[in-house]
Amino acid sequence: MKLKLLLSFLVIFVCSCLNTPDLLQFPSGDGTMYFFPPTSWKGKGDVNLVKLDITYHTGRDMPTAVNISFFGKSSLPRKVTSASLNGGGIVYPLANFQTLYANRKKKEFRLSTEGDRKSLLALLKAQPITLTAEIDDVQYTFTPDKNFVSLIDDFLILF
Repeated sequence: MKLKLLLSFLVIFVCSCLNTPDLLQFPSGDGTMYFFPPTSWKGKGDVNLVKLDITYHTGRDMPTAVNISFFGKSSLPRKVTSASLNGGGIVYPLANFQTLYANRKKKEFRLSTEGDRKSLLALLKAQPITLTAEIDDVQYTFTPDKNFVSLIDDFLILF
């Protein structure tokens, strides 16, 4: 019985460690690149899941990259008209979308956008954060999982 309990605990511990992404840091020219691995954001409606990752650079005038995958329940999302991250009265608009790919089997539409570093830093300090997007002429709101909040906390300690 004790062996079963120990094995169950180990399986739960290993699985929880595998599901918690870490903030990654890399030297980059005269600064540092921080990478927020993909985190899940939940919404309601036909597009009910988003995976979002962020690449943030310091030490040079490089924009922040925000990559987003929108997942449809019944069909592939096709057209993202607008999107923004929002928190504490701050609106961080995401614009100049570049489509990375569309995967019909997974009903995934992935795009990338650039943003301003200083504005993102202010937004990350203002919690809770949501993502709003107009997709195929429908407005959606997504909330991040606890992993994103943990990544923000790890990131803000450095600034």
